[in-house]
Amino acid sequence: MEEASSTAKANWKVVGIGVPQVLLDPLERGLRESGFVPVLLPDYQTAESVLDTNPVDALVTYFEAPLDANRVAGVAEFVRRSGALWLVLVNGSSL
Repeated sequence: MEEASSTAKANWKVVGIGVPQVLLDPLERGLRESGFVPVLLPDYQTAESVLDTNPVDALVTYFEAPLDANRVAGVAEFVRRSGALWLVLVNGSSL
């Protein structure tokens, strides 16, 4: 049963957008070790084409400042377009 679960997870694509460089390596390593397929992008502009052409299972994004209504609306639009089942918001310098 565990083998089937690992196989299913290996097909999950997790996209990280706007995650600082200092967090990218540990995030990518953790995702790969957990059997996920990470696609980490430096900014939202780079993400535009990825979200338009590829299905996404989970979206990870980062904010240094508190979320205001405009940022929430922007993230919600990315989630809607990507079809992501999960959204992880990272605030601060650690995961």
